[in-house]
Amino acid sequence: VPPPFVAGPLPRASLAPKGAQHSGLLECPMTTRLTKVVDSATYAAVDNGTCVEPIYTSYECFQAAEDLLRTSDLAKEEGTAPDRPPGCSLSHADRPGGPAHRAFFNLAPPSAAVRCSAAARCVCPERATPFGEATGAVLYHQTSQPADIGRGKAAPFRASSSG
Repeated sequence: VPPPFVAGPLPRASLAPKGAQHSGLLECPMTTRLTKVVDSATYAAVDNGTCVEPIYTSYECFQAAEDLLRTSDLAKEEGTAPDRPPGCSLSHADRPGGPAHRAFFNLAPPSAAVRCSAAARCVCPERATPFGEATGAVLYHQTSQPADIGRGKAAPFRASSSG
């Protein structure tokens, strides 16, 4: 039995009725509050060329970097850097006393001149999971609002057998 639904904090201007079984903030396709962590996804660090299929979000980039490095102790940055490969890349962090690695999600449009390298290894999906066969969980991201007490994996999902 799944836990009861809790909408979490809502803006004062929300028109949702009290006790509604949905949240416009969480169900919005552009929300940053929920991301999908696909356990069946595999990634590779590429040090030449480009990714055949890129990573499209910073959330997937940072999760993939953690999976590849087997640590969450890495600097995570997002920005526009025309001198870095497009999408997700890994490099050695240059901060003494800080994390050893840096995951960077580049918002700059792809450039044919900037390719993966040993200094900025691209993080690329290795094998795409066929549609409908993914397994994983929906991950909830807390906000800084005091009423927001949600965290962690919110709901697991797995491929269902059709029959």
